[in-house]
Amino acid sequence: MALTRRNFLCGAAGLAGLTLASCAQNPAPAEEDSADQKKPKVDVHAFDKLALDGSAWNYDEEHDVYYQLGLPYVLDPVASLYQKLSIYVPGAYFESKAHGATYECHVKEDSQVAEIPQASAPILLPINCGDFGPQIAASTYSYEGLKTYLDAGCIYVFAGCRGRSGGYESKNQLEGDGSFDGGMPWNITDLKAAVRFLRYNAAVLPGGAQSIYGMGLGAGAGIASLMGVSGDAPCFDLYLKEDGAALWDGRGNPVSDALTGVLAWTPVVDLTHQDGAYEWLYGRFSQSESRVTDLWTSALSQDLAGTYGPFVNALGLSSGSGEDARELSLVETGDGLWSDGGYYQELLSQLEGAATQFFEHASFPATLSASIQTSAGFPGGQATGADSQAIAANVAQSATGEAVSSAPAISVPSVAAYLATLNSTSQWLSYNPSDMVVRIADLRSFIQACAPASLPCTAFDGIECKTDENQLFGTGTHATLHFSRDIYELLNHNQSTYATLSGWQNTYPGDWGVELLEKNAQGATVERRGQMANAFNYLVGETDLLGSAKVAPQWRIQVGLAQSVVPFTSGINLAWCLRSTGAAQQVDLTCVWGGGHDLCEVTGAAPENLVNWIKERIPQVDESERTQ
Repeated sequence: MALTRRNFLCGAAGLAGLTLASCAQNPAPAEEDSADQKKPKVDVHAFDKLALDGSAWNYDEEHDVYYQLGLPYVLDPVASLYQKLSIYVPGAYFESKAHGATYECHVKEDSQVAEIPQASAPILLPINCGDFGPQIAASTYSYEGLKTYLDAGCIYVFAGCRGRSGGYESKNQLEGDGSFDGGMPWNITDLKAAVRFLRYNAAVLPGGAQSIYGMGLGAGAGIASLMGVSGDAPCFDLYLKEDGAALWDGRGNPVSDALTGVLAWTPVVDLTHQDGAYEWLYGRFSQSESRVTDLWTSALSQDLAGTYGPFVNALGLSSGSGEDARELSLVETGDGLWSDGGYYQELLSQLEGAATQFFEHASFPATLSASIQTSAGFPGGQATGADSQAIAANVAQSATGEAVSSAPAISVPSVAAYLATLNSTSQWLSYNPSDMVVRIADLRSFIQACAPASLPCTAFDGIECKTDENQLFGTGTHATLHFSRDIYELLNHNQSTYATLSGWQNTYPGDWGVELLEKNAQGATVERRGQMANAFNYLVGETDLLGSAKVAPQWRIQVGLAQSVVPFTSGINLAWCLRSTGAAQQVDLTCVWGGGHDLCEVTGAAPENLVNWIKERIPQVDESERTQ
C-alpha cells in the first residue's frame, strides 16, 4: 500500500478542517499569562515594522473601496519591486474618519457585504505568474476588474513575488552587489510571506484574515496549489526567515501561511514528473518534429511515457474513500505504455462526463475555439510608469503579461456536423441526445482529434536546458539547470540505444546528473528543491515532506481538455490524490470539454463562478471568536 498522508497522520482529514483562527491573532503585545510563560521567549517587537497603518487608508468614494498600495510584506525587501502587496477592502466593512489626505479605519463589527458578514470576510490572493514569471502589485489605483470580487464581500489582495530567475536591486544597497535570487522556492516563499503579513495584521482586517484563497491558471495555479498543500511546512522555514517574513505575532504566537482554499485552472503541480506525464498523455501519439522516428528524442518520448504508470501507481489513488472506493491504477500493456486499468478507465469517464456537460449546455450553430492564456489576468497587477522602467533597467526577466492565443476557430452548424468533424478520421466518439450519453473509444483518438502534442520532447526539463522551468531551478551560479531524475535515469540507462539515433550527445547523462546535485546558497540541491515544488510529496510518498504541512480544506479545480500546454492529468491527479488521502474536506473537480489553457468554465464566467463558490463555503464565524 502506498504511504499516504491519511495513514501517516491517522486522520489528517480532521486536521485539514480545523479553523485557522489560531493563525489570526492580534499583533499587539499582551500581558503574559501562565500559558504565555510556557512559550519560547521571542522578541514580540521583532516584526513591528510590518504592522499595517490603520490611518493610511485611501478611499474610492465612487465605488466605496478602501485601499492601500505597495505595502512591503517582509522586513527588508531584497527585491523591493516585487515584495509588496496592495489590498482592497469593501467600504462597508470599515468605519472611518478623515486623517488628512487618508482615512483612519476600524473594522465595523456588525457590518455585512452581500451575504457575507464582516467576521467571515474572505481574502482572495490572485497569482498571475504565467510561465513562473514574477508579478508586481499595482503602484497606482484602478478599480477596473475589482467590482465582482468586492461587491461579493471579498477582500482582494494582490501580492507581488519574484519569478523564475533572479535580478538586480539598484537602490539603497547597504552591502553586496544588489543581486537577488529568484526561482524555486523564492516565488513560493514570497507569497507565503504575504499571507503571513495578512495574518500578522489580522486584528485590523475584516474577517481576521482567517479565510485566504489562492487562485491562478497553469503555473500560477501550480503555485497556488503548492501553497495549498504546504501550509507551515518546515522545509520553507529557512527561506521565510531569510526573507524577513513574519514568524510570530505581537504576542509571540506563530504566524501561519496555511491557505483555506485553492481555486486552480489546469494547474502544474509536479514538474519533476511532468515530462513523463506529457509523453504518456500526448507525446506517444505523435510522430512529428522531435518525435520523428530516427531522432533519439523519439525513443526518449516512448521511454518517458513508460515511466508514467509507476508514477501513478505510487500515488495510491482511489475513486473516493470508504468501502466502495475503487483503486485507480495503471496496468502495463504489451507496448509497455500502461494503457489499461482503473485509472485509464476513470480518465475516459472524466472525458465522457465533460463531453456530456458540453452537449447539455451547448447551442448550435456554434463557433468553437480554445484559447491559450499565459496567465489568469486577474486585476491588481498593473505595472506602469516607473515600475516598467525599473523592470527594464534592473531585472533579468520581465513581468509576465497575459498574452492570449487561440487555436483556429471552427464553425459548426449542428451537433451532427460537430460529431462528423470529430470523427473525420475514425469513429471514436458517439453521442445519444435522447439519453445524453457520450461514449469515447480510447484516449489516443481523443488526443489526436482534440489535443495533439504542441510541445517538444522534452517539454519542461528541456534537452538543451533552455525552458522556463530550467530557469526556475537555476541558481546564482547557473541561470538554468536540469531537474528531472526520471530523464537522467533514462539517459544514463539507455544511452547506448539513444547513441544509435540522430541528435544524441554523449555529454547529456553526465551534465544532467551533475546539475541535479548543484546546491543553492541555502545548501539545497536541485533535486531537493524539486521535491519541495512537488505538491504530491506533501500528500503521499516517502520523503520527509509527507505529513509535514497543513493542507487547505477547500479546493476547486478546473481542467481544460482541449489544450496540450499542460497535461490535463496534472489537475485530475491532484484532485484524486486530495480525495483519496482525505487531506481536504471538499474537492470539486470539473473537466471542461473544449476548455483551453484559460479560465475555462462549463457555463458562466470565472470571476462570478469563483466568488459564488467561495460564498457557499464561507463559515458563519461567531463574533465572540474574533481576537479582541
